[in-house]
Amino acid sequence: MKKIFLILVLGSLVWGCASSPVVPEKTIYSDLFPQKATRTEYYKDVGLGYLNDNNYDKAVEYFKLALLHDPDNKDARYWLSVSFFKKNQNNLALIELEKLDSVDSLEYSRLKLVSDIYESADSFEKVISVNEKLFEMGHENFPLWKIYQMNLNLRRADAAMANLVSLEKNGEESYRVHLGRYEVLQRQSNFESALMELQQAEQAKPFDLMTMKKMSSLQYDLHKWQDLYVLGTKFSKYHPYDLDVSERLSQACIRIGQYDDAIAELKKQKEFFPDSVGIEFKIAHVLFLKRDFLTAEELYKELYEITKSDQSVFFISQIHLAQNNIGEASSTLESLASWSEYYPTAQVQLARLEWKNNQSDLALNRLRRAQQLRPDSLELYQEYGQYMIWSKRYVEAIALVEQGIRSYPLDDKLRILAAYVHFKMNNMRSFKKQIETAQKINPENSEIYSVLAELWYDKKKPYSELEYLASKAIELKTKNKNIKPLLAWALLQQDKMAGAVKLFEEFYDAEPNEIFFAESLADIYQRNVLTSKNKEFQQKAAALQADAKIKSEFDYFKFQSEHERLQTDSSGNRLPASLDDP
Repeated sequence: MKKIFLILVLGSLVWGCASSPVVPEKTIYSDLFPQKATRTEYYKDVGLGYLNDNNYDKAVEYFKLALLHDPDNKDARYWLSVSFFKKNQNNLALIELEKLDSVDSLEYSRLKLVSDIYESADSFEKVISVNEKLFEMGHENFPLWKIYQMNLNLRRADAAMANLVSLEKNGEESYRVHLGRYEVLQRQSNFESALMELQQAEQAKPFDLMTMKKMSSLQYDLHKWQDLYVLGTKFSKYHPYDLDVSERLSQACIRIGQYDDAIAELKKQKEFFPDSVGIEFKIAHVLFLKRDFLTAEELYKELYEITKSDQSVFFISQIHLAQNNIGEASSTLESLASWSEYYPTAQVQLARLEWKNNQSDLALNRLRRAQQLRPDSLELYQEYGQYMIWSKRYVEAIALVEQGIRSYPLDDKLRILAAYVHFKMNNMRSFKKQIETAQKINPENSEIYSVLAELWYDKKKPYSELEYLASKAIELKTKNKNIKPLLAWALLQQDKMAGAVKLFEEFYDAEPNEIFFAESLADIYQRNVLTSKNKEFQQKAAALQADAKIKSEFDYFKFQSEHERLQTDSSGNRLPASLDDP
């Protein structure tokens, strides 16, 4: 290369500068190029040498020299654009390409590089145009895939799907086409259909590593725990260990109760991160869920010695609660300081224990103090507000709940509590506003419809509206045990016998000593002229009346309040944070 520089210096002494555009371009001799060469060609060839040596700065310099002598030299401008591209100066590369009259006349290999330059500059429309030309020239599938990708980037789902049809017709492997459709559907948030495409891709190419990893990720996001468990087990059989898949599989094992398998996966993860106390906490949590309380407590105590973490203290208290060791559980919960992450939940659990023991004043005072110490806690706003509603302290309740809403405007549970209080205080405009806001925040919240159904019954609203609200709550899988009886009653009042009889028979089978169910069934059978069944259930109702005073028509619907549920519902226990859904 030193010879090149020497020749250039000598050339400049002999010929001077080619400054006048009307003078024919001077020629140059070189030991590298024995024949006469124009300066443009010479500088371009030197630039190509630097480009091949990955010296992009020098390549740019010589291609610029070539263009200085001949601004219309398309070859030099093309290679200048490529050099800028190699330097990651994509905008400059694009500017040089734009100076070419047309790129369509370029040969196939150069046109592919032009496509890369356009793509690097996010000129997606130009990428599509270039690849359409490439497809015409070679009829390969690569340009079609590039067009498909650009349509995805431009959010043209229909065009991308059409590209996949063309690829299929052009002989593309079916599993790749299914993966392409999966990508489109996932970007449209059509996750169920996207999963179906992945399943078809896996059928077309069984045990494909990439497909199975994508499936495990999507099944995890969709909470398809049983399917993920099956897939993860199969993945482990046919592929080397994969940490991401293992983490998803361990979560699936937990969700479907395969605790031994979950622990086995967590121990595999521990091999990659031997110093991780986080994985040890997960193992302790799974032992807790497995109800191996002795081993879980030992591990929590070991972890406390290492970390001094409140997480260990809290879950030791949960073990005591699960074993009905209320004294030790309470003492452990009381030890958590107000600044602790677990303090709000601890105070909620202590208040629940006091409420169950008919110590409502103690529970309310506890929650008041806790809320004052931790005004940042959404959980305390929700719980304290609910307790004040049970105590019919509506004015205090609405003040607290609205304070909570100012801090947590997107919490639908606080909105429902506010709506309930406004309804009880006959503030119907505010009631409507809070219900509508809660529906906007979370249209799938079953408790919105459960609360409305109970309030509609209380206010003797039309049976058809009560039926709709109760049906909607059930459809959204409400945990409120009052709603099915409410639905049955609403159906009965509208003479919708088929639905009513099915529900009331279900309730009677579960509660054969409940007179209301026996009387309701007798009424249904009488209306449908089922004489013997009517007589049978009239006798059963009469027998129940002999043991107690006759109950009013809806005495059964002394609605099961939240604090009554706490006596039988263990779902109030906090799930270990490291096992929660993301």
